[in-house]
Amino acid sequence: FLRRKIGLMTPTALMLAALSGQAAAIQALVGRGANIEAARTDGCTALLLAAMGGHAAALQALLQGGANAQAASSSGWTALMIAAERGHTAAVQALLQGHANVDAVLAQGWTALMLAARHGHVETAMALLHAGADPDAALPDGRTARALAQESGHAAVAQALLEHAQASAAMGAEADWGQAGSGAGLDRGQEDASGLPQGADLPADAQEVAVLGLV
Repeated sequence: FLRRKIGLMTPTALMLAALSGQAAAIQALVGRGANIEAARTDGCTALLLAAMGGHAAALQALLQGGANAQAASSSGWTALMIAAERGHTAAVQALLQGHANVDAVLAQGWTALMLAARHGHVETAMALLHAGADPDAALPDGRTARALAQESGHAAVAQALLEHAQASAAMGAEADWGQAGSGAGLDRGQEDASGLPQGADLPADAQEVAVLGLV
């Protein structure tokens, strides 16, 4: 059973510790020189195994020990994708703090956000969005994370994605308005403290009066 669970190889002590979420054991093993990037026959490293179980503390220990946050299985799954697909929000956050690529893409076009949305994990989806995940990324057939949530019957996730899109659009519009407003003065001509256009051609005697603000 253990060989089936861990993969067709003899599991390393580090893999077993990751799979069971033993952060202290991971730290000890890494400190003794354990190969942190040793992988199963399917390419899964200790980091991916910890992600499967949603073991945030174990993930942190591995990342602090130098584990590659972008490591992927032979089929392209990263630890972030695994944690997102299973709704392990704390694990997702630990991986994001370890600089995992939030928009890494599987060969079929799936991202971590799409996987979270497809399986109805609202908190996980929001954590990914707050980390900068692209909500507009789409599968080859055009389906986005929101569309995947809708077709899977996860209304709460679809609504959260919609509200995020609306909030982002509002912020963008506000930023555009602010830039337009700040440029209005330049369109009318820049003025100095006297209220006169900079570079205005004043007679020599009038320049002194302008400085005093009397014109």
